[in-house]
Amino acid sequence: SSRMKREIIELERLYTEMLDTLDGTETEGQGKAVFPDSGIDDKQITVNMSEDARYEILKNRVIEKIPKSTSISENIIDKITEIEHWEDINKYFGNKKRKIIKRLAEEFGVFEKSFDNKDIELSFNFSRNNFDESYKNQTKNFETFAKMFSCFENVIDNAIGIEVHNRNKEGYKVDPTLKKAYVLVSVFEDGSYIYPVKLEVKEFFDKDNSLYVAITLNGIKKEEVLEARDINDVAQASRSSIISISRLLSKINPKDKKFLKYVPSQFLNDEQIAAKNKALEEDKVKYSKKSNQGKALLIDDAMYEDMKRQEQIDEEKALFKSVTQEDLVTLLGLSEESPQKVR
Repeated sequence: SSRMKREIIELERLYTEMLDTLDGTETEGQGKAVFPDSGIDDKQITVNMSEDARYEILKNRVIEKIPKSTSISENIIDKITEIEHWEDINKYFGNKKRKIIKRLAEEFGVFEKSFDNKDIELSFNFSRNNFDESYKNQTKNFETFAKMFSCFENVIDNAIGIEVHNRNKEGYKVDPTLKKAYVLVSVFEDGSYIYPVKLEVKEFFDKDNSLYVAITLNGIKKEEVLEARDINDVAQASRSSIISISRLLSKINPKDKKFLKYVPSQFLNDEQIAAKNKALEEDKVKYSKKSNQGKALLIDDAMYEDMKRQEQIDEEKALFKSVTQEDLVTLLGLSEESPQKVR
């Protein structure tokens, strides 16, 4: 029953909070966990952590050893005859394009392995269904989306978690098996650009964890994000292959607002913050409508009969108003000689 489902969700929420409490004690006013007597400062993002706390954890983080996209091998070209070069993907549209990129991802082996990410300390799979969900969320830049799979394992290895949530509540699609959802950012290099990657990982209570969504964002010129670390020469900085999270997030295109909504505002400029707020407002409206649609379905039989009866009355009233006096005379079998008059 729905009541039992709600009770299960509540128990799971309490259980998750208990585990978080055992993992570390929250520092008052910071939302940051420390481990008593261990001397270890926790650097992981946790559920519902404040933007201030997440900013403090992320501001000095870096991504090292940036992976690079690779060319399409002759072996793959022999199997997928529609393309010889990455740009050939742009010749196709709709379901045909999706199938080609899916076959490329399959040739790169992304569906056949379990991935690990040290930042969230989790293992997970990327299934064909996860690919379809990712493709649906990509909407554009499909060439770079395809290139991501050529260095997919390294992209996942380098990813850094920026937000954790669990939205098993009214207005959202409730999944009692969901424990947490993680949002991570990673990158890969392609030519003179760095492409940010958004990853969404779902952790479950009683089934395999999954990389639910993996998409590429708009590209950023390499010189805008590479962390020189006291190196003045940009070319030398490029060889050092280090990107600071702070600089990367500050350069995310405002058009990628669905990603920006997860980023602490301390990293963002005014244009990015405006885009972020718009995305959050759109979410609010979207899930509010879903919630209201759910409530609109709560109509019992008596209410339904009343509605149908009122519709019938309204139709009869409209019909009566359309009837002329001559129609009534004919209908009632009256004539001008009749003593009964229609007034």
